[in-house]
Amino acid sequence: NLRDFASVTAHDLKAPLRQTSMFVGLLQNELAKLDVDLNESAEDALNGIHAGLDRMKRIVKSLYELFSVETLQTEKSVTSLKDVFDEATAQLSSLIDDKNARVEVGELPAVAIAPDYMVQVFQNLIANACKYSNAENPVITISYERDINNRVHRIEFSDNGPGIPVDMQDAVFEPYKRLHHNSEIDGNGIGLALCRRIMALHMGDIRLDPKSDPGACFILSLPLD
Repeated sequence: NLRDFASVTAHDLKAPLRQTSMFVGLLQNELAKLDVDLNESAEDALNGIHAGLDRMKRIVKSLYELFSVETLQTEKSVTSLKDVFDEATAQLSSLIDDKNARVEVGELPAVAIAPDYMVQVFQNLIANACKYSNAENPVITISYERDINNRVHRIEFSDNGPGIPVDMQDAVFEPYKRLHHNSEIDGNGIGLALCRRIMALHMGDIRLDPKSDPGACFILSLPLD
């Protein structure tokens, strides 16, 4: 029911958001044609409307994404996590270059997953490590261990960033919970919630290592075959 509600809500909100953006754009074009010079306060107001609409569009999109992953059970196939890593880093190449980041990865297994969704998990974790790092040269290390005792594939994403305070380590997996204001770092507060949902639908888990210091260490667990 929640998925259906989110899907309908996201669909119904898209049209008025597009329409409002269009009208604001038409207003700005008409003002330009009439050679009207707006004062600084009016310009800030119009820019604020655009920024608010863009923010709402991202929220609607993320809301839909969060509740649209229920069908992945039917899409699983045995896939190399190295291929997942390659796809995620290819999509993030501009961000990685801009941040002068280095992403180190060891051997990764082939597991039964929904590849497109697992790319989203890898992409979110690597992007966060790049965006939130205060290091001059961010380093993200991805390591793997076959945990026989717990019957899981264990994949760790660690970085040399500032880490996450202990009292926020559960909250960061909740939708729209952010450690930084929107003006500081771009994002919509949905990435880690989406990661947790995708991992749960794989009968897996994602958590933070509370002992990681410095930096943050996210641990993915996927069941062994």
